[in-house]
Amino acid sequence: MSINGREFNCSSLARHYNLPYNTVLKLYRQGFRNEELIEESKRIQQLHGPVIVNGKWYPSRNAAATALKVPKTTFYDNGP
Repeated sequence: MSINGREFNCSSLARHYNLPYNTVLKLYRQGFRNEELIEESKRIQQLHGPVIVNGKWYPSRNAAATALKVPKTTFYDNGP
C-alpha cells in the first residue's frame, strides 16, 4: 500500500508507525487501507493500551476498572 508516496507492507507499516503488527494485519484483512488503516490501528491501540488514573498506572482500562471497583464502561466513550 502507498502512504505519502512511500510503499509499505503490513509489517513495514507497523514498524514505521509503531503499531502492533497483529492489529495492522487484522484490519488489513478486514479491508482497511492506507491512512484509514493507520488511524484505526491507533484508535484500537489507545483503547487497549495502558491508562493512568489519579496518578496511578494500570496496564489497561479493564485493569483500572477492576482495581478501582467501577464498571468497565466507565473508561469507554459511548459517544455524545
